[in-house]
Amino acid sequence: MAVVSASPARIDRDNILRASLWALARAVQALPDMPQHVFVDGRDRLATTCECEAVIGGDGLIMSIAAASIIAKVTRDRLMCALAQQCPGYGFESHKGYAVPEHLAALSRLGPSAHHRSFFAPVIAAREKHQPWTIKREADLFAAEAAIEVSAAE
Repeated sequence: MAVVSASPARIDRDNILRASLWALARAVQALPDMPQHVFVDGRDRLATTCECEAVIGGDGLIMSIAAASIIAKVTRDRLMCALAQQCPGYGFESHKGYAVPEHLAALSRLGPSAHHRSFFAPVIAAREKHQPWTIKREADLFAAEAAIEVSAAE
């Protein structure tokens, strides 16, 4: 068995699907013995040296996918309970990081931790509230265009 997780920074950079597929491919590579065949839950296959089959709804159809899903969930739950010790007040031990009202309220109240995904909309809102100096403002192209038009009209 091998378990690999993707960091919040990788998820922000690649998106949740690509980061999950990256972690799954690394887990396959980390197995002590290379399998002959790998099943992936969903529509995307992995670039592996063994056969790989994507199965939509695979966790309800293939026992090894269902088992892997349970292992992943239990591992995540344990990681979130450990994170709750490092970051008290967020309630990670109860909601496990899912965007439930309790988590969103804690995020709004405390601001984001280093473990939150930077580009997740509620995290951006909390960062704007608690850490506005970290928000990079992009130039408003339409405002610049309007200024050029006004300038040209004068």
